[in-house]
Amino acid sequence: MTRHAAQTRPARNRIFTRSASSAARVFFQDLADEQISAALRSHLGLLTPAEIRRALRTLGMQQKTLAACLGIAEATLSRWLSGGLIQSRAMDNLLRVYFGIPAVREVLIGSKKITDFGARGTGVRS
Repeated sequence: MTRHAAQTRPARNRIFTRSASSAARVFFQDLADEQISAALRSHLGLLTPAEIRRALRTLGMQQKTLAACLGIAEATLSRWLSGGLIQSRAMDNLLRVYFGIPAVREVLIGSKKITDFGARGTGVRS
């Protein structure tokens, strides 16, 4: 087959493969990304995906329920759990409060309503 004939063949008949060096680059890039994310979480003191998963298991909660309680998309929580996205400091604090204080869970789940927001005796007028 001539060089010209190979170039005119339809693209659907061509088979593309990734070279070993290309696959190695992708592997090491993914590994580096994971290490950078872990170092950043550690430096900022944020919960790791494993810690969030463990808290979910301990509470017997589904991801869908936690996402609804926190007011975030299920896809966002899924990315936190897979390590593809790092939660903000504010969301990390909310996760810690949610996991650590049963009364907060009751309020955010909706089984308990707050009627007193602490305004009495604080000088705040309604």
